[in-house]
Order: sequence, then C-alpha cells, then structure tokens
Amino acid sequence: MTIEEVSRCCGIPLKALQEYDDTDPEHLSVLITLHEIGFERAEIETYMRLMEKEDSDGQRLRILDRKRRGLLDEIHFREKQLSHLDYLRYSIRREQNKK
Repeated sequence: MTIEEVSRCCGIPLKALQEYDDTDPEHLSVLITLHEIGFERAEIETYMRLMEKEDSDGQRLRILDRKRRGLLDEIHFREKQLSHLDYLRYSIRREQNKK
C-alpha cells in the first residue's frame, strides 16, 4: 500500500505520512494506530520523535497512559449519558402504560 492509499484509506493527511514510507512499515503502523485512537497531530509527532530516542519507553508509556485515562473518562461520561437517556425512555414508557 502506498502512502497516498494509506492517506485516503485512513483519513490521515498526506503531509503527516510523508515522513514515513514503505521502508519503515513499523513506524507507519504506529502512526496509523495513534491516529485511529484519537491522537492529535502534535501528539503523534511528539510520540514519533520519542520512538527515535533510546530510553524513551517511560515517556511513551506516560503518553499512552494519559490518553488511556482520557478515553476511560470519556467512556464513563458516555455511560452516564446513556443512563440518563435510558431513564427518560423508561419514564415515557411508564407513563404510556398508565394510559
């Protein structure tokens, strides 16, 4: 798959992919994964720069942990919204059954 195809397929701007080509499939795979899990371009660039450094595992884990916590917070928020939505649906159905 060419970089242009990856750009179209994954919705990643071509400019962001141009740094990585078919000779570096591991980095390209990481870049795509970071994009798919919601990293912003600046976050991706920081992470990719850290990949080039030795002894950056701790920093990269902190970045991933921070993103994970953010996603969990979002999930919990959405679960709360669903709970409220379900309560409203339940209330309407309960009123309908009284009629």
